[in-house]
Amino acid sequence: MKKLLGIAVLGLLLSGNAYSKIYLTSCSYKMNSGVEAVGILYNEWTLDLQNMTINKRYIYDKDGQKKYGIKEGERNIKLIKIDEVTYRTEFMKSNTNSKRSFADVINIENGIVRSSTYKSSNNQLLMEVAVHTCKNVNNNYASKPKKKEEEKRIAEKSDEQIIELQNCKNIWKSSDPHRLNVSIDLNSLKITNKYSTNKMFKNNILNLDILKTSGVENLIRQKGIIQSNTINAIDLTSDAAHRSFRKVPADYKIDLTKKIVEIFFYFDQANLTKQEKQELKKIGIDISTYYTYPYQCSDYFVKGFDEEKRIAEKPKISPDDNKIVPAGSGSGFFVSSDGHIITNHHVIEGCNSTKVSFEGNQLEAKILAVDKMNDIAILKTNINPESIFPISNEDVSLLEDVVVAGYPLGKQVSSAIKTHKGVVTALAGAGDNYSNFQTDATINAGNSGGPIMNQKGNIVGIAVQTWVEEGVQGIHFGIKSSTLKTFANSNNLKFTQPNNRELSNKDLGKLITEATVYIECHMTIAKIKKMIAQADNRKAFFSEFK
Repeated sequence: MKKLLGIAVLGLLLSGNAYSKIYLTSCSYKMNSGVEAVGILYNEWTLDLQNMTINKRYIYDKDGQKKYGIKEGERNIKLIKIDEVTYRTEFMKSNTNSKRSFADVINIENGIVRSSTYKSSNNQLLMEVAVHTCKNVNNNYASKPKKKEEEKRIAEKSDEQIIELQNCKNIWKSSDPHRLNVSIDLNSLKITNKYSTNKMFKNNILNLDILKTSGVENLIRQKGIIQSNTINAIDLTSDAAHRSFRKVPADYKIDLTKKIVEIFFYFDQANLTKQEKQELKKIGIDISTYYTYPYQCSDYFVKGFDEEKRIAEKPKISPDDNKIVPAGSGSGFFVSSDGHIITNHHVIEGCNSTKVSFEGNQLEAKILAVDKMNDIAILKTNINPESIFPISNEDVSLLEDVVVAGYPLGKQVSSAIKTHKGVVTALAGAGDNYSNFQTDATINAGNSGGPIMNQKGNIVGIAVQTWVEEGVQGIHFGIKSSTLKTFANSNNLKFTQPNNRELSNKDLGKLITEATVYIECHMTIAKIKKMIAQADNRKAFFSEFK
């Protein structure tokens, strides 16, 4: 049977029928600020995943017809696969500027196409020119056969199997005590969400998006990620929500391993009118980014699973496991004279208490806000520091000199602050993550959350991670200052104006010493064991726990 199925699939791929193509039509677009339209009315794309080519069709307006002498044109371009749902055209040199190239990045699930310009010499991203939103995505090849097959597998293996996450407390607004209960039915592939006394969101039932969800084997073990289909935010919010929410894509993401439910509103993907943008801005919404609303669930129930196997997999609890101890460390830096500190989310994740070392004292820090996607956290202390870091208004440039500061390896080497100099080696992080950049300035465990600055003392990044692979050295990543500013603005945290002149090494060293802090995470031994066992754990635990 397996051989016959393989032959059938192979025949389908070789036949060149409609399943090998994806059509993106009814595409509207908006040019980014400062970019002049060139007579394009709209574009359409046809992706051929069998031959890995794309046909891009140009439909011109009156100005374009006058300029080019035709009503429409087309171009066949080589296609490059980035991941299961993302593809990019090959880099094409500009006809008007030999130093620039351009390319489109296409998401075949949501129909969003991003057109950008690049430097021809090294394919460095220069700017995003336009965002196209295609209402019609005819996607047989990439979604439907795979989706049907995966749905069938889950239905066969999970008859009458239900996962429930209850008593989920919102961790994005501590003053709002409402709770969320979530039920995932693996047989009907439905997600049911129920709220208690919540005026922002309403109860709903969503379909599970099988292509964005962990495989069936993980779900049967109640591990991995479950994600809903994408719908309009207006269907999730209360009747009091702004009318433009009907244009904002939204979805649910459920992390079964961490017992966290998150709601995402993608304002940056919404096709809003100028008036709607102004109205949203008035109520404090930044339309250039997305918003996430996380819930931490304390109760977990299952129905129809092998309970004996599940109980056998639970770690044994010893009498000392409930004892709270110093577990690991990271770095952070002051950005306000009121004691606000920036660090990484993974530094403070799971901590029963977070403590900051300052002038020989260890003081409690309160977690004000977190951005799990970009790995940023804002802390608040009762400290009034004499020195604070300003944040750069510009992102780093290639080969720019930078300094990384912090407490690598905790206090294992020494309790003194340590610095490393380097340059910016790439303007994107791992997996083409353009909210990050790459540097050869050394970042070790314990550096996470620390400042990356230029010679002016302005923060250009947050130390976040290092590429660990045998034979690979000097690849470290920072979070861009623009990503930090977007997150801070959404949480009403204002920064001081950046410095205009370069500092002497002595003055820069003084600023680093006075405005960089050592952060220690305290948690129960049971929680330490659980987090260390997780494959995606990034926390710098002390050596005695490893």
